Formats: sequence, structure tokens, C-alpha cells
Amino acid sequence: MLIARDDETRALRVRRLGAIEEHFDALPFDAAAARECGRLHALVAQRGGAPRRRAMDLAIAATANVHGVPLMTYNIKDFQIIADKVDLREP
Repeated sequence: MLIARDDETRALRVRRLGAIEEHFDALPFDAAAARECGRLHALVAQRGGAPRRRAMDLAIAATANVHGVPLMTYNIKDFQIIADKVDLREP
């Protein structure tokens, strides 16, 4: 289930996810990504951030890093604290 404030937003996200899944293969969150995620959590904490609040964003960033691909997001501000460690791009 996708986190959303209401049913309409949830339905939109489910449709969007379906469209993305039709065109792209998901990258695995494996042991290497978990290690990178731990490194990013520690970095956020060192920089005064709240890694638990950013857990999903950090998992996404770690997966991108491990697979050597840019992280495409409309929410670059969500990653500002680690922007120097992730190849962030806005679509």
C-alpha cells in the first residue's frame, strides 16, 4: 500500500506506479544497498539531520548509488543534506 493522505491521492500513486513498472525494471535493495544506506544514515546524523525521518529517501538514494544511476526526483530538496553524495537530477 502506498502512503497517501486520502483515497484519491493513493489511487493516483497506484496508477503512476503501474505505468512506471510497465517501462522500467525495479533495482534490487540488496546487501550492498543496505550497507550504503547505513553509510548515508550515519552521514545524515553527522550533519545534524534526522535519518529515521528520511529512511525511505535514504534507501532510494543508496540503491541509486550502488547501481551507479542518477536519482531522478521532483523533490530534490528531500535529498539536500546528502546532495554531494548522490547524483540527483530533476526530470
